[in-house]
Amino acid sequence: MRKIWREQTERYRDRVRQKTIVNYPESPPPSDHEDPHFDPQILDNRASGANRSSEKQRKRIHELIKKLKNEIDRLKNKVKRFQRKLDHLRSLKMSPKSKVDRLLKKKTKPSNQENVEEVKKHLSFSNVLQNQLKENIRHTKKKNEKTLFRKVLSCC
Repeated sequence: MRKIWREQTERYRDRVRQKTIVNYPESPPPSDHEDPHFDPQILDNRASGANRSSEKQRKRIHELIKKLKNEIDRLKNKVKRFQRKLDHLRSLKMSPKSKVDRLLKKKTKPSNQENVEEVKKHLSFSNVLQNQLKENIRHTKKKNEKTLFRKVLSCC
């Protein structure tokens, strides 16, 4: 692929050189101290072409940087939003009743609606007991009592 490109560009440059050589006889004869093959217009064209390509490249890079900065800002906002959601969820302390409701919504099917109220009562009672025992553990100061509470909680 590179070899083909190299050959094609070499042929193109040869054609450009041939055109410039053909045009030289029509121009006035050069003075003694000038190079007959020197054409300042060719240098100007090359320089302006190089300037154009570097300007295009600068624009592309600037656009890419701008796009990436926008993407970074968007992702930072997303992270902040999810962080706020996480903080909110952590701050929510569910009551025993809300825990039971959530559990039953996930687990129950329409056919089992008769037993839902009974299950709610049992679950809410067990959640209340469990919360109360955990609170009691927190308030106890003796190690023996804490171990006793933990044993009671683990067996249930």
